[in-house]
Amino acid sequence: MLLTVIVPVYNVERYLARCVESILHQNYSKLDVILIDDGSTDGSGEICDRYAKMDERVKVIHCKNSGVVSSRVKGLECASGEVVTFVDSDDWIEPDMYSCMMDVYRRHNPDIVSSGLIIEDETGRVIQQEFDLYDKGMYLAKQIREVIVKEMMWSEDYGKRRITSSVCNKIFKLEMLKWVTSDIDVNLTIGEDAAITYPYIARSRSIFIINRGWYHYVKRRFSMISAHSLKSFEAILKFKNYMKKIFVYDEKSDDIAWQLQQYVNVFLLEVINGVYEVEMEKIRFVFPYELIPAGSNIVLYGMGQVGTSYWHCLHGGEYINQVICVDKNYNRFTNEQMTIYDPAVIYEKDYDYIVIAVENEDWVKEIRENLLKNNICEKKIVWKKPKRII
Repeated sequence: MLLTVIVPVYNVERYLARCVESILHQNYSKLDVILIDDGSTDGSGEICDRYAKMDERVKVIHCKNSGVVSSRVKGLECASGEVVTFVDSDDWIEPDMYSCMMDVYRRHNPDIVSSGLIIEDETGRVIQQEFDLYDKGMYLAKQIREVIVKEMMWSEDYGKRRITSSVCNKIFKLEMLKWVTSDIDVNLTIGEDAAITYPYIARSRSIFIINRGWYHYVKRRFSMISAHSLKSFEAILKFKNYMKKIFVYDEKSDDIAWQLQQYVNVFLLEVINGVYEVEMEKIRFVFPYELIPAGSNIVLYGMGQVGTSYWHCLHGGEYINQVICVDKNYNRFTNEQMTIYDPAVIYEKDYDYIVIAVENEDWVKEIRENLLKNNICEKKIVWKKPKRII
């Protein structure tokens, strides 16, 4: 069974040979490889042509620069395989990736096979591995609608997406993918993978998840994805509007709208960090400014995710005069930026408010009752249900 591999190529002469070699040396040989030279101005186009002469499975398309989405669509138009996948031209894959994934496809015939990612830096050091946060196996239409789609872009419990957005660690049915991408916005420059993967899954009748990774995603320090500017905010809005249009008639559109906003927030944090050099990734919950007057002295009670986020909201600013951090597990924390005390210090310090920085309402109740038993004024105890910003 023929598998088409589509590789958009743009100014990657340093990495391209490794990428193409890793595809051509797959244990699964029934491949055709389409290299889309997207107007490269370095030697990438010549490298593509050289491989086309060396291996009859390789086809090259030279075109004017129009972006990765446009390149992928061009590749789909020329694909011959029953199934199709993608590889980014600065990444590489392990030799048995397609033999393993195609074996699953032959045995189960799902609309999509999804595997994991191995994320590494330019030296080859593995930074992390990422997998779909579902058990391995086959999921059919009802499970896709009730389980997968419900949290594919974002899960509140996990604090991240449950299905990897990448199109490069997946195998798709060609004709179905053509249909899903028939009206895709080729001008997308952020969320290009998500704009294909999630609409495709939402329209799938079956998905097979493999909790193993063969695809090596190389995080280049100066790659386009990290070169954010003020235009990136416009790109995020374009992606969001496209996805809203795609899912507007979906029966789970409310769930998807919430997921999409959380997914978009991740992009926003990356761009804010890149443009303004603010470490927004450290802030998951926003401090309840509206409940605490400016210039107050406060105690932050609880220094887990919520408390740490609140501290980062306040650190270096002038809104709060003094912050005292306490946690019953204070001796387990090692943080050079902040000093965390035993809660007993509350009875020795002067402050205006105690802000309980905890999500679990049972814990909040326990903390509040303990403070009241120790004669802490109830008006000084403040808690608001923490709201995740991503």
